[in-house]
Amino acid sequence: MAAGTLAAGEFDLQVAKIIPSTGKEIDISLSILSLTIYEDINEFSLIGELAIQDSMNLASYAPLIGQEYLKLKIATPTIDTEDRIIDFTENPFMITTVDSREDTGRGTQQTYLSFVSREFIVNQRKKVTRTLTGTYGQIVNNLVVNDLESKKRYYAEPSAENKKFVASNESPFAIIDKAMRQAVSLKFQDPTFLFYETLRGFNFRTIGNLYAQAPLMDYEKIVSGTKTKKGAVDIEKDYRSILNYTISGAPDTVHNYKEGMYASELLVHNITSKNYQKHTYNYINSFNNERHIEVGPLVNTLSITKDGKNVSSFPAKTFLAPVSSMGSGDSTDSSFEDSFNNHPYTSSTPERHIQQRNSNLGMLETGLSINLLVHGHTTMVCGDVVECNLPYTAGTKTKNEEKYDNLYKGSFLISKIRHDFNFFNKRYEMGLQLQKDSIPKVIFAPTDNPEPTADKPDTSHSDMWAVMAGINNVR
Repeated sequence: MAAGTLAAGEFDLQVAKIIPSTGKEIDISLSILSLTIYEDINEFSLIGELAIQDSMNLASYAPLIGQEYLKLKIATPTIDTEDRIIDFTENPFMITTVDSREDTGRGTQQTYLSFVSREFIVNQRKKVTRTLTGTYGQIVNNLVVNDLESKKRYYAEPSAENKKFVASNESPFAIIDKAMRQAVSLKFQDPTFLFYETLRGFNFRTIGNLYAQAPLMDYEKIVSGTKTKKGAVDIEKDYRSILNYTISGAPDTVHNYKEGMYASELLVHNITSKNYQKHTYNYINSFNNERHIEVGPLVNTLSITKDGKNVSSFPAKTFLAPVSSMGSGDSTDSSFEDSFNNHPYTSSTPERHIQQRNSNLGMLETGLSINLLVHGHTTMVCGDVVECNLPYTAGTKTKNEEKYDNLYKGSFLISKIRHDFNFFNKRYEMGLQLQKDSIPKVIFAPTDNPEPTADKPDTSHSDMWAVMAGINNVR
């Protein structure tokens, strides 16, 4: 599609076909009423919904029984590279359910269908029972290619540690879930791996790896339909404009204390050497050694007690994990031995992943969150980074005359996308959920500003009873 030929939010449906059990492709491009595709960095596959206007009784004639294939190909203005077009013609979706059929009169009916990625269906019917070896990254790649039979693009970050374990009648996604939770990146020792699918393909990457991407778009509140100096609609500005927004999330201090996001303890019990080690995680102290989307921790670092303790000084959650290694400080797996009496594999290393993963992903999930409604385009997928600057809203201006909100500005990670194609008005809109686990500047925290508490001595229960007894004696 040539640049500038259409307005922002318009799209070109190039292919829309259903393949029923007969194998004969049925073109539904003129029958679609609406199409929605969902992406989520916390979901292993894509899902979607389709509504069609049916004057052929296709649901009965084809028939549609929830076991059909759906081919789609969609392009948007200014997009001319194949890998940025939504293309599911070679790797079609699978229709799983005919949700409903409604008679609309004059021999027509509306049929609502649900569909998913083919790999989701393959996962339901496959069980893995064999020994898996290699790094978690290699194991996941093997499962995606050989067990899920995927031909899609696969984006992976290398992981550390050579593993060996036996999968016993487990689905590929179940094994991937375990690998995702225990894998540590090779270069940065980052334990925040996610496995998810986007319109571009599958991903096995840490959130630190996602944060390192350059922002794809700069969103702000701009009047839609702005013209260029030549009088034409500025399509680039329209794509950058926020149609609507809601601030949907902010940190929850009680939850973060309770779940150990600020601080936690881990007891690692070695069942071979019969000893244990204690590991303490401190979010504030660890922040600069971890990868975050911004430079400032999403917490006030001030001392809340007179002896200098802050919110990360109180490990409110304790984890317990067993390991089977050769000895204290040795991560060699004692369960497997080669023909030379060597132990080439790494045992579980919970101290490398449990606490940091819990904190980093938790701080993202409960961090700053915005829901945006924007013009849709096929260049952006879940897991990309964008710049978003919400307007500074106040009845009066400060001396600095801020243009943007001090917290809800800067880089954000796209955690969810809802792609909505409306065929009544030929409009394509995206609902984005943007999240971040940190802020552009460190919050100023003076050292001489402890948590305010009463200076007078506490009154104990025994003192209160003594007072009450004295009152009763007077009576």
